[in-house]
Amino acid sequence: MKIGQDLSARTNLQWWAASVDRTNQRGYLRGKDAGFHTSTALIDKSFAALKSGGAWWVCPGDALTTSRGPIQGSPSVISAAPDDHWLKDDKHTLWSVRVDPEATVYEVHQRSDWVRLLQQYPYEASNIVTFDWAEDVPVGSRLLIPDWSEVARDWDGVHVSVAGYLNAAYTPLMLDTARYGLLTGWHPDATVWLTEKARTLLPAS
Repeated sequence: MKIGQDLSARTNLQWWAASVDRTNQRGYLRGKDAGFHTSTALIDKSFAALKSGGAWWVCPGDALTTSRGPIQGSPSVISAAPDDHWLKDDKHTLWSVRVDPEATVYEVHQRSDWVRLLQQYPYEASNIVTFDWAEDVPVGSRLLIPDWSEVARDWDGVHVSVAGYLNAAYTPLMLDTARYGLLTGWHPDATVWLTEKARTLLPAS
């Protein structure tokens, strides 16, 4: 991949293609307390909301979401380079987050990683809004998103590196001639936590 080749030549940007940094995670939350974590019930609720229709994002929206920080003068990667759907406001608090060292994290660094996740945990999402992102897929193609309730049985989190975001976000990813996936509504370097293995610790200074 050209992105990977470019990163390998730039030592100050190699973290863009790195796996989740378990020791330096921060997340913005509204109205939460220390110890907040993603529960099975929360994942099931968020997945049900995706299935009900109207969403254009593919991640479970209520799950604890974090990125590394501080980084290069910014409190976190999400602070510096959020997906453009998200705007911080005065009700958001930046939390430091403790990640269990034994937490299992599925890594997305390139398009094939997201495709593999869809192949392993497919859910046909006919109600997801795709705008013009899928206008080039074959007529009649079916959109797949991860079955988050099933993913959470095997993985504690899913991390999309900066390189993974730049490589895969907002472009149709064909699984075969009739099925495709989209990676939408996900921040660069963000880990979406699916279990209690990541918890808010203290408000970050």
